[in-house]
Amino acid sequence: MKKIEKNKLLKNHNTMRVDCVADYFLKAEKKEDVLMGLDFSKEKKLPFLIIGRGSNLIFPSKYKGLIIFLGMDNFEIERDRDSVNLVTGAGAYLPQLSYELKKHKGEGLEWAGGVPGSVGGAVRGNAGAFGSSVSDYVKKVKAVNINSLEEQTFDNKDCQFDYRESVFKKNKELVILEVEMTFPFQEKENNKFNEYLEYRREKHPLKPSAGSVFKNIKITKSLSLNFPEITEKFKESVPAGFLIESCGLKGERVGGAEVSLKHANFIINQGDASGEDVVGLIEKVKQRVGEEYGVELEEEVEIVNADFR
Repeated sequence: MKKIEKNKLLKNHNTMRVDCVADYFLKAEKKEDVLMGLDFSKEKKLPFLIIGRGSNLIFPSKYKGLIIFLGMDNFEIERDRDSVNLVTGAGAYLPQLSYELKKHKGEGLEWAGGVPGSVGGAVRGNAGAFGSSVSDYVKKVKAVNINSLEEQTFDNKDCQFDYRESVFKKNKELVILEVEMTFPFQEKENNKFNEYLEYRREKHPLKPSAGSVFKNIKITKSLSLNFPEITEKFKESVPAGFLIESCGLKGERVGGAEVSLKHANFIINQGDASGEDVVGLIEKVKQRVGEEYGVELEEEVEIVNADFR
C-alpha cells in the first residue's frame, strides 16, 4: 500500500517531542484511508493507534505497529442569525479554529488559542480551560466504529461528556471523523483570545510538553479531614500542580524529563527525554504525592505502548 510508510520517526507528531519510531505510519485524509489502515493492521496482525496532533500522548522509543494519523483538517464556518456554526474534520488544528472563530465573532473557543491539539482529540478528552469546555458547544459528532466499520452520528447528550471524558474516550472502537459545533455570535469583540494566550505564555512552560499531565483531584471527606488547610482553599477539586509543588517536586528529573519549574503539572522535555524517561517521572510523582497526601493522581495524558488501542 503506497500510502503506508515504514519506520516513521514520530518526533514531529507528538508535542512532547520524544523520539519514537513506528514500524508503519499512515496519514488518513478521509474515512476510507482509516478503513484501509484498519484492514492493513488486521491482515498483518499488528497493533494500531489512531492519533491527532499528539498533544496528550507519551510515546515509547519504539512502536511495533501502525500509527494512523488523522489528517482531515478541512473546516467551514458560517454565521446563522445569533450563532456561528463550525463543521470541521477531526484533524483540524485547535489554535487555527480558535483564531478563525475569533474573526467570525464566534465566542467560546478562545481558550484553545494556545492548545496545540486537534479538534477530534479535544472532543475525545473533552478539553477545556478557563471555565469552558468543548462539550459546551458540540452539536454533533460523526465517528466510525472500527469493529463494525459503520459510521455513527452522536448528538451532544450521546457523547456522554464529563470532566476530561467522553464516550469516545471510554470506547476506543469509536474514531471521530467530523465535528459540528455551534457558538454564540458576539457583535462586540472581546479580548479573551489574547488574554488567554498571554496567560499561557506567562504561566505555562515553553519547552516541549504534553500539556497538563494529571487530572485535578476531587475533594473527598478523607482529604478534607486530613488536610483542611488545603481543601479550604479550593471549592470542588484541588489542582494536581498544587499538590505536586507542595511535595517539592518542581525541577525533579528522570533522564531528560523534568517537572517544570514554571508549572508543576507539566513535564517538559529538556532536549533528549525519551518516552520511558517521562513515564518514569510520572510514576515518581504519583508515588510521592500518594505518600504525602494519600491520593492517587490520575493521568490526563495517555501513555502509549505496543498493545495500546
